Amino acid sequence: MPPAPPHPTADPERPAGYPAAFDRVEVLPTGETVQVRPIVPADVERHRRFVSDLSRDTKYFRFFTVIGDVTETQSRWFCTLDYHDRFALVAIDGDDLLAVARWDRSHEPGHETEAEVAFVVADRVQGHGIGTLLLRRLAEAAADRRIERFTAEVLTTNRAMLDVFRHAGYEETERFEGHGVIHVELPLDR
Repeated sequence: MPPAPPHPTADPERPAGYPAAFDRVEVLPTGETVQVRPIVPADVERHRRFVSDLSRDTKYFRFFTVIGDVTETQSRWFCTLDYHDRFALVAIDGDDLLAVARWDRSHEPGHETEAEVAFVVADRVQGHGIGTLLLRRLAEAAADRRIERFTAEVLTTNRAMLDVFRHAGYEETERFEGHGVIHVELPLDR
């Protein structure tokens, strides 16, 4: 099936380096469509609402702690990227964020081709395939930026996240890190 045609971004503010090629309407396995695009600084309030609406469990699985609302400063950090060393995509329905997926490149010597990946999906659309879709799109962006491997720290109780990694089609390696955390590595050269 050919890729969905590009869709104009819901927010016309596009910062320098905005990767418009990742701004498109995608079809989920459920048949639903969702707009996927790079996150922009204008998403700060959307992002704050999104995090505020997440369930306690979802927040815990994503942030490894129970958090309240994020501050404007924290949200601004999540929404302001260079699209080279820090990259994030959002899935949107109307004016609401449904998911945020991101990677941050490692700056450790010898690991510059690795990036830590993380994502969170709104409770009401978990299980619809959004996480897997965003992981694949993040991998496309990473390959364009010479990133060869994703890493992630996942709570052992977060079976849904581990399943997303397993079903995304990448050969992953898991290593128990202790304290209820699994370190996952996903080589992107499949």
